[in-house]
Amino acid sequence: MAKKPKSPKPADPILNKRKVGPAPTVISANLKTMKRSNKELAAQREARMRNAAERAAPKEKKERLAVRGEATRNAQAGKSSSDTPMKDSGAKEKSALAVVLAKCFKSLARPTVKLQHPQAIKMTEALGLGQRHLRIMRDQFDDIDVDGSGNIDAVELFEAMGEVRSKITEELFAMMDMDGNARLDFDEYVAVALSYCMYTKDDILKFCFDLFDLDSGGTIDEKEFTEMCVAVSAGDPLFSGNFRMALENFDTNDDGLIDFDEFRNLNDRYPMILHPAFRMQDKLQKYTLGEEEWVKVMENINYWQKIKEYTDKEGEAPPSSRWERFREKYLRKCFGHPPVDLEYIASQSKMEQAKRAAAEEARLKAGG
Repeated sequence: MAKKPKSPKPADPILNKRKVGPAPTVISANLKTMKRSNKELAAQREARMRNAAERAAPKEKKERLAVRGEATRNAQAGKSSSDTPMKDSGAKEKSALAVVLAKCFKSLARPTVKLQHPQAIKMTEALGLGQRHLRIMRDQFDDIDVDGSGNIDAVELFEAMGEVRSKITEELFAMMDMDGNARLDFDEYVAVALSYCMYTKDDILKFCFDLFDLDSGGTIDEKEFTEMCVAVSAGDPLFSGNFRMALENFDTNDDGLIDFDEFRNLNDRYPMILHPAFRMQDKLQKYTLGEEEWVKVMENINYWQKIKEYTDKEGEAPPSSRWERFREKYLRKCFGHPPVDLEYIASQSKMEQAKRAAAEEARLKAGG
């Protein structure tokens, strides 16, 4: 008996509703897009975290990573890993030896400073100065030379030193200006600035005395004394009054004139009168080698002065240890005492005084 065919079941509206939706191909495409987006987001998060970790990493870790990377690259290139030294993880700064070597190589790499003027050459040799000192002076000179012309004028010099133009500053600049062109080249700056920096107290007093002894008579009269008061006090009546009182107090022989001994006593009693001249020496020392280097230069000169005094007294050089002899023979540039010319240093103040006297005499003859 033939089976009766089953009649189709009525459509279930709920089942039909569940089948409503995107096609399978669309769903799979959306899933792939979502997966790809999640991967990109994860990659971006990982990159941000890595960047944050790198920014937070200490400097030592970065250096170790750089060294390791360099070692890896050298190994790939066929180099031995021992050629690339690994930095100790606990090292936070360069060793003292590395710093010293870096300074030495930097100094050697700088160009040599050459002097042309004989007086500049002789003065640096007399003080035992080397290339290191000349480079310091060259840097200072270039700082003063604001227009980069290769020479400096009075305005540049005294503005850099913070000094007001006065008769003392003008006379000092005239003394430094050896060729009389109203500008100083580096050789002139070296030659005369070093000489003035080496002046003793009496040398500076004689410089000021000759400056105001207009007629070169060896004394300062009332007119010259008044001009000195105006020059050093910049017209301040308070100082002027003190100077007049000083003239009366220190004219010990009552001749109305101040000789050099009376001038020296006046400075001892009223040191502020000629303080600008001594201040100029301090500033020139600062703008040539600097205070620290000048202390070393003076210590070296005193060392040789003591040896000279001992030799003159005993007839032979003072005894020295084996180490001192070795140091002076082989390590003089680093640890020894560079030789100086004491006689030339002592002669400079006398030469400058003779120059000023000759210049003043020529001026008086031209005016007469």
